[in-house]
Amino acid sequence: MEKIAVSDLNTTILPSTAIGDNCSISSFTELENTIIMNDVRIGAGSCISNSISEAINSIGPHLVVEVGKDLKIEMKGILHSADELGTVIGDSNIIGASVLVKAGKMIAVNCSVNSGVRIVADIPRDAKVL
Repeated sequence: MEKIAVSDLNTTILPSTAIGDNCSISSFTELENTIIMNDVRIGAGSCISNSISEAINSIGPHLVVEVGKDLKIEMKGILHSADELGTVIGDSNIIGASVLVKAGKMIAVNCSVNSGVRIVADIPRDAKVL
């Protein structure tokens, strides 16, 4: 079984959270009702709830994910409804420091998001957000 490295400085993992193998969660981070797949690094001071992070993501410090209620989300041309949702982050993304993700916005696969960005729309595959 792989190890999960969780810093012991005020890291909070609340109910309904699942964390995959070989993950690292830094100090002062809060996770709630979230699925974190394998090989994900989450920087210090992040606040993630009602979200999914696929595998092999590097998330910088101070990522904040807003949570919305009764959202409509389009995935692969099909409209879905979500009672409560933060974000869905696909595989192999690099997200810089101090990024804010608005409720219900998704980051596809193999994206690079610069520090200080406010994500207000879905980010398509292979995008570089400056």
